[in-house]
Amino acid sequence: MREPSKIKIGEYTLEEILERHKHWLNEDCEGWENMKADLNNIDLSNANLRYVDLRYVTMCNANLSNSRLYCADLFSTDLSCVNLYGVDLNRAVLSHANLSNVNLQNADLRDAILYNSNLYNANLSCANLSNANLSCANLSNANLSCANLSNAYLSYADLSYVNLHDANLIDAKNIPYIPLACPSEGSFIAWKRVQDHLIKLNIPASAKRSSATTQKCRASKVKVLGIYTLDGEKTKLKNIVNRYEDSVIDYTVGKTVYPDSFDENRWNECSHGIHFFINKQDAINY
Repeated sequence: MREPSKIKIGEYTLEEILERHKHWLNEDCEGWENMKADLNNIDLSNANLRYVDLRYVTMCNANLSNSRLYCADLFSTDLSCVNLYGVDLNRAVLSHANLSNVNLQNADLRDAILYNSNLYNANLSCANLSNANLSCANLSNANLSCANLSNAYLSYADLSYVNLHDANLIDAKNIPYIPLACPSEGSFIAWKRVQDHLIKLNIPASAKRSSATTQKCRASKVKVLGIYTLDGEKTKLKNIVNRYEDSVIDYTVGKTVYPDSFDENRWNECSHGIHFFINKQDAINY
């Protein structure tokens, strides 16, 4: 691992730049503008940056993959679009940091403080976020598939359109209430697109149903009411077969259709069950 003091950025070391940056924030350093370096697009992959102070620094599009940032202070740092693949951010402070569109796949974020951070559209798949503080964080559209969120704090976090497929949420604290995209009880009408057709479905009152963070839902059984064109015209088709991976389901008008199984973990959005939408246009667009 390269030490921060040996990493040259122009004619100055990273350590010198950061030291001057601290003084500049306190407005007691003359000539800062002559020394101020652009940390955007910098390559610090595999660097040893443990305990480093990077508060308020802008590092857009930098490469910090597999670097060691254990206990680093990244308060209000702009890390948008940064490659943080496999980075060690254990116990790091990332409050108010801009982490939008970052790659944090396989990152170690145990016990990290991400309060009020912006993680919009971030890739956190397979990241370890156990005991992390994600309160008030913006996680909308983020990929948290297979992430470890055990014992994480999620109060007031924005989880809209988050991918939580196979995420570990055991003992996660204060998971924001996310209502089902479909009625939680009773029967209702739904729509499913298969190839270039729409299938009108009745979800029976006795069917199990779930949704994760998007408008896509799953059910344990459905009744086929009719087959339509994408323009909404009813066809004379009596059935249509949907083939997906190893699954083959025949949707026959008037019949009740069952999936191979039904996954009751609502966060596994793309898991076993009959997938459908409440809104016809959502089904068409899918």
